[in-house]
Amino acid sequence: MEITTKKMKNCNYEHFIAHLKNNGENNPWEDVAYLAEKSGHYYDSSLDYVCKADKKILETYNFAKGRKPEHKFITNILPVPFEGNVFEAKIIILTLNPGFVEEVNQTLYNLLNVDAQKQITDYHIQNLRLQCKKIIPNDAVKFIGDRYWFNKTRHFRDVSKFELSEFAIIQYIGYQSKEFHENKELKQLNSIGFTRKLLRYIIENRTDDFCFVIARNEKFWKEELRSFDTNNKIKNHIVVLKNKRNTTISIENTEDKSKPILKRIMAIE
Repeated sequence: MEITTKKMKNCNYEHFIAHLKNNGENNPWEDVAYLAEKSGHYYDSSLDYVCKADKKILETYNFAKGRKPEHKFITNILPVPFEGNVFEAKIIILTLNPGFVEEVNQTLYNLLNVDAQKQITDYHIQNLRLQCKKIIPNDAVKFIGDRYWFNKTRHFRDVSKFELSEFAIIQYIGYQSKEFHENKELKQLNSIGFTRKLLRYIIENRTDDFCFVIARNEKFWKEELRSFDTNNKIKNHIVVLKNKRNTTISIENTEDKSKPILKRIMAIE
């Protein structure tokens, strides 16, 4: 694998799906996307938006004795394992799991008009299917949850003149929770295995200049990325944030050894 500035034309959604089919595999989030299409809602208290192969592990985790409510995954709201165009974005942010705020993700969502609710639902369905072209494409999506990354990328966008389409996000776990609690059983989630396949595909097929920005869960992401990198090329495409409690994307909030990489992406001498 050699990453250059020449863009590889077959690193895209269609090629990735064909790649999965050739290996007898599919996108496990497709069933969740289909369920959301039928429901027509991002949040539906009567449904479980869970990958079929994840259901047993997730139920065991959520209903374990002593499990704190803030650590439980919210399954009646659409998961957000990916956002944006992971096949073309210059900056792929690697983080932990989407945060859940009841007053925003449920209460405010229910107060929105039908058109705004549809914009939010359609956006997340596109992301589940890896067909989204841009994070935060409208005010409705920004209003329900994604103001966080809109603000965290603002400084970088102002300095680099990058558009939101230049960013994508991949979560370690796609399910939402108020707080994250590490558990060894969660590592067996089928959806995490799918994320590994997606990362491997990106690393092996993208030949343009891009970078992964590790915002949270640094140990896991470094191990995963390096396990796919047989030629030791990806190290020049890994950026680690300095302050793990502040996920602002900026040169100032980047570890010293990562700064030249981010500057290269920003085309700063």
